Amino acid sequence: MGWCPSLLDLCLRTFVADTNLHRPDDFWALPPHLKDSIREVLLKRKVVEPLELDSLLHLRVRDVDLEDQVLTDGHLNVLAKYKSYRKINLNQNLKKDFRRSDREEVAKVTPAALLHLLTAQSQLQTLFLRGLSSLCSDLFSVLPPTLRHLDVSRCTGIEDSVLLALRDCNHLESLSFAGTDISDEGLCHLSQ
Repeated sequence: MGWCPSLLDLCLRTFVADTNLHRPDDFWALPPHLKDSIREVLLKRKVVEPLELDSLLHLRVRDVDLEDQVLTDGHLNVLAKYKSYRKINLNQNLKKDFRRSDREEVAKVTPAALLHLLTAQSQLQTLFLRGLSSLCSDLFSVLPPTLRHLDVSRCTGIEDSVLLALRDCNHLESLSFAGTDISDEGLCHLSQ
């Protein structure tokens, strides 16, 4: 016999599928384990506004995945309320889907909002920023030494100079600089 969803799973799926059944105000009082389940489903299925995201976060959230959302400063400011993330995925995909209109929307985040989010993230181990165009060199100076995985591929303005700030991240296991202006010479300096 295959997997059989629990009554809770079926209720959550129905609740999330019909937007007439809920408003962001409905999420504030939910216990963390229900918020987690709802957040994971909503972030993959529909556009989630910052207020809705705020109502689904809590102090024990360690991993957050906004890869399927068109980001704004509002989203990042909501995330910045908590400083105990282990993994933040803000990758921006180029595929068209329910979250994007006929004219390809892109993330509208400022360097200041990214800095606000990443400052004091002392437990951060994984950071995915693929496709964001608002990265600045100051961002790399606030990355915690606990960082293990970093993806800044297809980010404009990434040059060899940012690699100096990564030297303090002694635990790095994987880096992705595909589609940036990082040179082989810069990577050679980083490895030393």
